[in-house]
Amino acid sequence: AVGLIWLVLGCVGAYRLAEALGARGGYSWLAAALYASHPLAAYFGMTLQVDGASAALLLHLLAVCVDWRRNDDLRDAMPWLQGALCGALIGLKITNAVYVAVVGLWLIWRYAACRNYRDLLKVLAIALFVAGSSYAYAVLVTGNPLFPLFNGIFKSPYMAPADFSDPRWHVGIGMLTPWDLTVASQRYMEAYPGAAGLAVLGLSGVWAVSLASGGARRALALFALATGLVVFWQVQYLRYVFPAIAVGCTVCVASISHVSAARWAKIAMILLVIAQCGLIRTTSWILAAGAADELLAHGPGAVEGVERRFVPER
Repeated sequence: AVGLIWLVLGCVGAYRLAEALGARGGYSWLAAALYASHPLAAYFGMTLQVDGASAALLLHLLAVCVDWRRNDDLRDAMPWLQGALCGALIGLKITNAVYVAVVGLWLIWRYAACRNYRDLLKVLAIALFVAGSSYAYAVLVTGNPLFPLFNGIFKSPYMAPADFSDPRWHVGIGMLTPWDLTVASQRYMEAYPGAAGLAVLGLSGVWAVSLASGGARRALALFALATGLVVFWQVQYLRYVFPAIAVGCTVCVASISHVSAARWAKIAMILLVIAQCGLIRTTSWILAAGAADELLAHGPGAVEGVERRFVPER
């Protein structure tokens, strides 16, 4: 149920951001559909991984920032919204600090430029309060606010006193990485080829359109590209860059709506959505190996057989 809530919030966030970026002719709905069809979006709806929640919050935060001047009804609530969303993003996962750092610097510049230091302090205080709860809890439970990271410094008794690292996800970055993400996703996650979806590769040419369009679309295309590269440079793990992928694809959808062949592009987008839905099975062995099929086909009576096949230790 929680996974479904985050999936819906992610779809709404993609719709809101596309609307804020001036998407035309129903393309905002296509942005929501593209987000929902991404294999990882469905995967996050079935697991306790927080990257889907991170993507949803980041989409809403960027929509709020783009709509800042145009939404007088929310002007008084803006510091609360911006602070809460920034804090929640950092509280969910420390890698989200890369995304929040860029947005945070822009917010500081905007508030300082109009000498609105009172609202700026509100944003910072609310973000610190919301984000701090996760790390304070981690200190109380484990003694390490970033557990399991940097345990060589904090030396929590729950892990070896060494910095956590997984060499599987340090394969490096090259010119063919976007292609490898799509056709060799198993190199970047415990998954199967296709788990990264088709949108990154299929919309690669549209990034140039977004960068050439100027304004907020150019800014957010650069934001998604730069922050995604920074996160991926640290560790080549697919889940961690999903928020950047979600933002970049939404910007691309908004940009496509402004091209002269938008009608034909809409058909191509619908086909892309359908194709991505067919790749959802590649994200998890539970789907790929047939466990979900058996449970859906035979109901509770299939549980014993599924456990015997897939969880013999049980």
